[in-house]
Amino acid sequence: MAARSIIDEFNSTGYLIIDLDIPNFAELAEGVISDLAPVYDHNNRIENAWRRSPGARYLAVLPKILNVLEELYGRPAFPFQTLNFNKGTEQAAHSDTIHFDSKPAGFMAGVWVALEDIDAGNGPLRYYPGSQLLPQLTLK
Repeated sequence: MAARSIIDEFNSTGYLIIDLDIPNFAELAEGVISDLAPVYDHNNRIENAWRRSPGARYLAVLPKILNVLEELYGRPAFPFQTLNFNKGTEQAAHSDTIHFDSKPAGFMAGVWVALEDIDAGNGPLRYYPGSQLLPQLTLK
């Protein structure tokens, strides 16, 4: 995908689907799942799992993702947190920026990597294309 077309698509929809083209992805995913299975908390989530799982760290710093983010935002990208779930959260629609964002605002991006096949029955991520153009919700 040429740089201009991914920028246009991202500005229009608010998201991109990127083929990470990771050799042996199934093995990597299984390694992350195995590393984290014993440590999930009562919320079925692990914050900063990259500290426990080499596979989660590998995904967090994957150059292909960081390069796309740098192209989109016009500045170097860096991961600042990982959040792993062992099952779909079934959360109601919400705005992540009410909980965390960047300073200045608008430079935070969520990157979702599915470690298993996803369908409507196992808690897929939901995103509303164009919702990035709505006014930002804050607690202020």
